[in-house]
Amino acid sequence: MGLPHVLVEAKEMSADELAVKCDADKLLVVRVMRVLTAMDIVDETGEEQYSASPTTVALASATWTGAVRFLHDTLTPAYAKLSEYYHNASFLPPEKTAIEYATGTDFWKFINQRPTLRQHFLVYMRGRKDGNPRWLDYFPVTTQVDDLSTAEDAVTLVDIGGNLGHDVKLFRERCPDIPGRVVLMDLPEVVRGNTDPLDGVEKVEYDFFTPQPVIGAKFYMFRSICHDWPDEACLKFLSNTVKSRLRRRRSVEVIDIADPSDL
Repeated sequence: MGLPHVLVEAKEMSADELAVKCDADKLLVVRVMRVLTAMDIVDETGEEQYSASPTTVALASATWTGAVRFLHDTLTPAYAKLSEYYHNASFLPPEKTAIEYATGTDFWKFINQRPTLRQHFLVYMRGRKDGNPRWLDYFPVTTQVDDLSTAEDAVTLVDIGGNLGHDVKLFRERCPDIPGRVVLMDLPEVVRGNTDPLDGVEKVEYDFFTPQPVIGAKFYMFRSICHDWPDEACLKFLSNTVKSRLRRRRSVEVIDIADPSDL
């Protein structure tokens, strides 16, 4: 229906106006808005009169619009069969993930077979950390670059599985004086669909289960990648990049969620 988007654009609207703008039945609009006001997602300023709140603005953003649509289309089928999933596995570690059990295919194939869903996922991943500390806030990159190669084709940073390039863009913005090439790597369908020009960044199509083609970069980064894969897969794709370092003091940076007991 697009209710949050319409309300944010107008700032305040009546149920009648929302129904016209969203091409929806007024009674349905009123019932939906009753839930949204109860959850503090929108503000009710009078009888059947509504205004946008900060939460409405956030929900109407590209990031959280993508998030809601992506999470709905992936979690709903998994949750619908979650009880059956665990009972069939006798509450032992299952061979399949919940989404694979529910949809008949693994997560990545599921979203790649649905281009609109994949785009929602990419946009959500790009913006989900907005407002939180970014990787350059806790990784002291400026103290690690005293031995950069002076060669014209030297590579400083390779972001592997870097989505739409939000992390390499941040690097270019915050560290304009650090020389060297910056490379963004992701699967062909992600790279080809990325319309952001990303000034100063090279886009390369790459599957990290294959040998790393960029040799000898200073930093190779995997951010929020490993938690999506079992240990065996992580060892395989990380080793592909470790082999490409060539020299000492070349780093593979893994930035991810970790259980302190495993560190």
